[in-house]
Amino acid sequence: MRASITRTKILLAAALVLATGAGFLAATALGTGAAGPAPTVTINVPSPSSVVCPDGYTAGRLVINHPGGQTAIWTCLANP
Repeated sequence: MRASITRTKILLAAALVLATGAGFLAATALGTGAAGPAPTVTINVPSPSSVVCPDGYTAGRLVINHPGGQTAIWTCLANP
């Protein structure tokens, strides 16, 4: 009976070691690691007086509400 308990403990310990190793390997494989810097995109926006909109659109200010506040852009807006 004593040998059976010892064998059970050894198998349980081996299973725990294998599960820990598998978890570490999965985390390493799926982890993002060191992320590079975020890309920056720069666009040149013409002044409002130089915007030429296609037919059916008029230049105007578009205000976008979002959780961080408001953002306004000058763009071509569809005529109603």
